[in-house]
Amino acid sequence: MPRLLTSIEAGQELNIKPQTLAAWRVKGIGPAFIKMGHCVRYDAEDLRRYKANQRRQSTSVAAATGFTQRELADAS
Repeated sequence: MPRLLTSIEAGQELNIKPQTLAAWRVKGIGPAFIKMGHCVRYDAEDLRRYKANQRRQSTSVAAATGFTQRELADAS
C-alpha cells in the first residue's frame, strides 16, 4: 500500500511550503496528488518521481514547461 503524505509532509519532503503546493495544484503544475473528499494527499512514490524529473542541466529548460520563470517563482 502506498504511503500517503499530507500537504505539510509533502512540503517538508520537497522543502517548500504547503501553500506552494496549493498554488501549484490550482495551476496544474507540481507533483500528482490524490483528492479524497476535502483531504489532499501525496503518494511518496509520486514525490520521488517528481523530484527525479526536476533534474536539469540548464535553467533555460524551464521554458519547456510553458510557464515563465516569474510564474514559477510566483507559485512558490
